[in-house]
Amino acid sequence: MPCNHKAFSKQRWALTQKAEMDLLSKHKCLQHITNMRHYARERYMPHIEPYCNVLTEHSHILEVACGATCLASEIPQGRKVFLDPLLDFFRRELPGSLPDLPDKQVLAIEAERMSLDSKSFDFILCLCGISHMYNPELVLHEIERILKEEGVFILSVVVWPVWMSRLYYRLSPFVPKNLLKNRLYCYAPRGIRKTLARHFEITSETTLPIDAWYSLKRELFFVCKYKRL
Repeated sequence: MPCNHKAFSKQRWALTQKAEMDLLSKHKCLQHITNMRHYARERYMPHIEPYCNVLTEHSHILEVACGATCLASEIPQGRKVFLDPLLDFFRRELPGSLPDLPDKQVLAIEAERMSLDSKSFDFILCLCGISHMYNPELVLHEIERILKEEGVFILSVVVWPVWMSRLYYRLSPFVPKNLLKNRLYCYAPRGIRKTLARHFEITSETTLPIDAWYSLKRELFFVCKYKRL
């Protein structure tokens, strides 16, 4: 776990999922999804593309917590799989919001339940999703299991100062769940580095800019490889 605290319950996780669905239902327009996809493409693809050069049409690519953006669809090479528990919601409530994806490429399940073959993926992507999963440690264990030994895992995560992260975990048990429905885990930089290092070799770390200069949060972009014993 990212800090010395108990994992959050699946009930609490379900509240965050409902909050996400309510937000998207409120907008309920394809232009909003299009804007999200454009923002993600501009923000992340310049950092992702250098690691795509070795991919081929036969490479296997997985995007975990892909949301409605499905950014891996911007990678021209490879056979892609998109995993997100809300994918069925996007298709049902926001028709046309997703790229044209064959059913075999879509897994509308929690990342903790992925039952994919070991060492089967060349490239795995998870952008701003790990903080919203009810068991990040288990998800990272699964990603470690399915990543090929020569594969690449890219993760981005929003981080906060240590004092804010500690305060969040101390107070969260006493705050009504519905007031904390927009977030589960509040990582500090050192916490996410230690968590990742248990599973992978971190080959690079980049700090991505935050729009609001006064914000205390940052976004870290990690490139990881299979950790050899």
